[in-house]
Amino acid sequence: MSFDSSGQDHAYTIIKTLHRSRLFVVYLAKHFISQEYVVLKTIDSQFASDPRLNERLENEMRLGTKLNCPHVRKTRGMFSEGGKNYVVYDYIEGKSLSELLENVSISLATDMVLQWLDGILDGIITAHYLGITHGNLNPSNIIISQDGKPYIIGFGKPVQDWMNEDPNQTGIQALMFAAPEVFLGGKPDPAADIYSIGVLAYLILCGKLPWAVDHRHSIHTQKQESLLKPVLDPEFIGRNVPRWLYSVIHKCLRIDPQRRFLSVAELKEALSAKQEIRIEPIQTDTPSADIPETKPAPQTEVPITDIKPEPVPEPKHEPEPVPEPEPYKPEPEPEPEPYKPEPEPVPQPMPREDTPATAEPTGKQPAETFGYDKKHSPHSGIRRWGLIMGLAILFIIVFSIFKYTVFSGPKRVKSDIKPQQQEEVHTKYIPNQPIKMVFVKGDSIMIGSTRRGAEDNESPLLGVRVPSFWISPYEITNLQWNMVYPDHNYDKDDEQLPVTDISFLDVLEYCNEKSIMEDLMPCYDFLGGAYVCNFSANGYRLPTEAEWEYAAKGHNKNDYFTYSGSDDPDRVGWHKDNSDGYLQPVGQKEPNELGLYDMSGNAYEWVWNWYGKYSGQAKPYEGPRSGTDRVIRGGSSTHDVSKMRVTSRSHAKQFTNNPFLGFRLVRNGE
Repeated sequence: MSFDSSGQDHAYTIIKTLHRSRLFVVYLAKHFISQEYVVLKTIDSQFASDPRLNERLENEMRLGTKLNCPHVRKTRGMFSEGGKNYVVYDYIEGKSLSELLENVSISLATDMVLQWLDGILDGIITAHYLGITHGNLNPSNIIISQDGKPYIIGFGKPVQDWMNEDPNQTGIQALMFAAPEVFLGGKPDPAADIYSIGVLAYLILCGKLPWAVDHRHSIHTQKQESLLKPVLDPEFIGRNVPRWLYSVIHKCLRIDPQRRFLSVAELKEALSAKQEIRIEPIQTDTPSADIPETKPAPQTEVPITDIKPEPVPEPKHEPEPVPEPEPYKPEPEPEPEPYKPEPEPVPQPMPREDTPATAEPTGKQPAETFGYDKKHSPHSGIRRWGLIMGLAILFIIVFSIFKYTVFSGPKRVKSDIKPQQQEEVHTKYIPNQPIKMVFVKGDSIMIGSTRRGAEDNESPLLGVRVPSFWISPYEITNLQWNMVYPDHNYDKDDEQLPVTDISFLDVLEYCNEKSIMEDLMPCYDFLGGAYVCNFSANGYRLPTEAEWEYAAKGHNKNDYFTYSGSDDPDRVGWHKDNSDGYLQPVGQKEPNELGLYDMSGNAYEWVWNWYGKYSGQAKPYEGPRSGTDRVIRGGSSTHDVSKMRVTSRSHAKQFTNNPFLGFRLVRNGE
């Protein structure tokens, strides 16, 4: 028991630990006399005597007691016990915004988001009026109470508190919410809080950060990339955000602080007015050269994901770097480039017949443009003679090639580097082939499980009518992905591994492109701000959750194995205990009754459905009409065997790309 300066009794019972960082611990506690719940924050025992940390704790307490706002968590004071200082806060029964964004059962309507933003802005306006800048606004510092009111916490933390975060943690980290000027070493001000509010608003509405960054890079590299990337239009990622609201958020996210709103009060007025603001490219704010290449602290590179995988063993050997492929050489043998006395534009070789129609342009100039340049050049006479000489030389070279190669039969001599070039072409440009399929006869089935070991999201059982369909016996491989996307890079030895690190949206594009290449009707379209599936089309698509489970069970409705094809997980699947955490080539384990491989283990698989409870689904076959996450099925080589069960359900944000997440394809069978 101890007393603060006012003499108030501070006797608390610690209930549980709410949060632990590298430096601080936050507890839920109950007052011994009043039985009132409070939050206690103190320094970790090993740093309890550090004067700088104690000064920081006192600073947080002083700033907190100044703020008297309905949307800022109340700070009650500070006391000492056992040589440690404790700050006392009100306890708000609810969840942090970061927790809510992971909860897929909550659908965040635009009106609800605007109510939250209005409360957050009220709290920040009060703080700015008192000369207090937050500087660390992120989902972990926003608590949503049980009655739906937002409360801001975290005032008084150091400017770069994000440096104390664990770089290996999953989820969206606080650094991505820091204003560019703060990240680059400046001090936070009201404009910095406006930027953080913009990132928060976009995340809540769209379920992802505003930029397309490479999540395989370190968090610092991702932050640097975000300063050079445009803000993603919500329409392009399937989010129905009002245009006026997107334009307001876009203005908050300007790189130049002077181009944001002049104050949080002005931002609040813009949200109230609901009028669209002219959107200008963010890249016009700050040239790329102005952004330094060095960052405050190096971090370990980890993917950001909403799935929380179990630990993956470190690779036993450092993989050898994959050499960059040689430029594409058309068949037959390439002709030597003619001599050019002037820098005359020369048409590039035509692409191969098996190159997909969606391949990137080769950069070849149109014939009309080529002729126009020669005709109007002041040196057209010289260039004309140069072209004639070049054509003459080209004729001699071509004649020599035909003489000593085509007409000399198999005895022609090849360059030492020619076999290597041919191998690169072989591994890079893969002729398109249809995906092999296994037929599954339709039936009325029940999906889910009430067996021992089943999780809550597997019940109640759901009755579904599944039409007949075709399904690929293997997970789609790197080789098959390469048929559609020739610039997909992978090691030659990995061509039969499941393709991973691809998002749900990437898969939809693949399905459509693959269908077009085979003269099939694409299944997916973007309508009304969301992706829709035409289930009557004959093209490739993802299986629905019902189709996937029905096929994994071997189309047995009741008498099915725990895993796809066996009750022994090692016979049919790769999991963390038999794979060393690595993906394996497809088809190495035993198939199930339908001849399908790796339905349990190896790579998790995307399916079409939004994730949600089985109960209350209006269209069980197609799944819920909306959601925040997509269903993934089957477990993986980095997960426990329990995730391999044929009824086990997991989920991920549709923009997620992970090294253990792939897919297989289906087509209509009727």
